[in-house]
Amino acid sequence: MAVQSLYETDEVQQLRDSARGFLARYWPPDKALERAVRPEALQEFWQRAAAQGWTSLGLDAEAGGLREVLVLLEELGRDACPVLMAYGSPEQQQRFLPAFLQGKDTFCLGYSEPEAGSDLASLRTTATRDETGWVINGTKIYTTMGDLADYVWLAARTDPDAPVKHAGISVFLVPTNTPGITIRPDIALYGHPACTVFYDNVHVPEDALVGQVNGGWRIITSALASERVLMGGIVAGIRAYFDQLATYLAETECDGRPLREDPLVRGGIGSLAADLEAARMLLMQSIELVSRGQVPFHQAAMTKVFTGELGERLPETALELLGTAGTFAPGTPQAMLDGTFEYALRDSIYKVIGGGSNEIQRTLIATRGLGLPR
Repeated sequence: MAVQSLYETDEVQQLRDSARGFLARYWPPDKALERAVRPEALQEFWQRAAAQGWTSLGLDAEAGGLREVLVLLEELGRDACPVLMAYGSPEQQQRFLPAFLQGKDTFCLGYSEPEAGSDLASLRTTATRDETGWVINGTKIYTTMGDLADYVWLAARTDPDAPVKHAGISVFLVPTNTPGITIRPDIALYGHPACTVFYDNVHVPEDALVGQVNGGWRIITSALASERVLMGGIVAGIRAYFDQLATYLAETECDGRPLREDPLVRGGIGSLAADLEAARMLLMQSIELVSRGQVPFHQAAMTKVFTGELGERLPETALELLGTAGTFAPGTPQAMLDGTFEYALRDSIYKVIGGGSNEIQRTLIATRGLGLPR
């Protein structure tokens, strides 16, 4: 019992089926977590994806079509290369893009810090120039894939005396095997590592700098907008959860009647279906702006806020409808639907925090989108 999108065409469905077939063959759901913790499996997967063109389709919205790009975001989802294309030097593009697109190299984001989470302008990690390049010192937290990535896209303060905080920040592309980098994986509530990364006198050459010195804020905000568009792509996972819940309610009876005929059940499912379509339309709007060469600052924030909170509402609604058995963790014999929605609720937390907390996003929407005073 799947929800049908307003813009799902036969061509889009063909691409979606192709993507799902590829994932089913090379990254089956029952093996996803097992493979994700093995770097060689992750690298092999992205190399296969690159060979079939999946990792480069999203770089040109017009070539793939807006609907096709949305499918790519939903079914695969990849983010870094457009920002490097926009701000990297020709040498950096030539050096790094082919490896990223072919799945030979991966990267993580070095943004959040103990005293600078969503307020990145307050970051304290420093990059100081010496005679041959830069020396980096500081600590980053919540670095997803920090234990697997080949490079870190790192934000550091290069001018501590800048008149405004965000004006003294630069971005560097740093190999994670550089001496002085210590990576400590910590298992988060949703079962995956979120790394703390320490930088102790890490020396990088001059060409590790992306863009201009002290020009990192523009790069970061553009990259974060892209990340929030990508996070909007989690609507695919939400859609899959919705389909699973709707199918269960359609096939399950209570007192001789299908659960879906209960007015409370129909109201809850109907509300989720409407929100799901609204989330996909918000994502479509952001992708359309990207295709025009614009950065969807507040539009991407809207997409991220709405989709992230929908990712919480859906498992909350599911657990209300399923009852106590729905709250058991995956693998527990008593778990309803194998604990899918218990895990989904734990997994939803990062969706409202990652990419900038939703409280910060609401401020961005208010100031940039609505013109309200800070």
